[in-house]
Amino acid sequence: FKLVYRPIWNVRKAMVSGFLATLWEDKSEFANDIPPATKDVDFFLLKDVIRGVREIEVGGAKKVLVAPIHLSTLSSPHGRREYFELCRAVDEKARRYMAFELLLPDDRATLSRLDSVSLQLRAFARSLMCRVDFDFDSFEFFQNDRFFAIGMSLPSSRYKESDIMARLETFSAMTERQGVGSYLLNVPSLSLMSFAIAAGFGYLSGEPIGSILRAQVGAYRFSIEDLYSTTT
Repeated sequence: FKLVYRPIWNVRKAMVSGFLATLWEDKSEFANDIPPATKDVDFFLLKDVIRGVREIEVGGAKKVLVAPIHLSTLSSPHGRREYFELCRAVDEKARRYMAFELLLPDDRATLSRLDSVSLQLRAFARSLMCRVDFDFDSFEFFQNDRFFAIGMSLPSSRYKESDIMARLETFSAMTERQGVGSYLLNVPSLSLMSFAIAAGFGYLSGEPIGSILRAQVGAYRFSIEDLYSTTT
């Protein structure tokens, strides 16, 4: 595995300014989901994000680096203590360039921890987003204003494109009902990217957006016109 940063397009602002830390297998340019939840993976990604935001603070290209963190890592007192000790080492100015993506398990029993964990995470970063499973339907757990967006990663080809489109419409409507934005990762095609925009997703990531190498140069403008005119 190799660590890369996946660009996230803010559709409304026509800007790519967020980059999600991701483990990449040498099978294609774009990474799929992070491997099974492990504490080591979460800490490895956080440490690189911290290194990156410190470089930004002292004059690097302006952008927001996003550290994914599994809820399971923060479910034990020891895991929380270690993780937040690293977060406290980041000064207030550098935190402006850091965000978290909280990854929820497909298990309602663990979601009771969501409120307290999100409160603690939010104190250490510019913003907080949350990734859920493709079939997630427990939106009642998001009864706070700590998340700016709730999202998911598109699954493998076991789903028909028509089923994916129906799910995207439902998902976007549910996040809008909660008063938060929605995002979609690992979008493989221009057709699904276009449909996600029409469905109301505000943040998108995938091959039509551009190369993962763009993260090295910082934020850049990207509009709907670019989506249809740029070949990557």
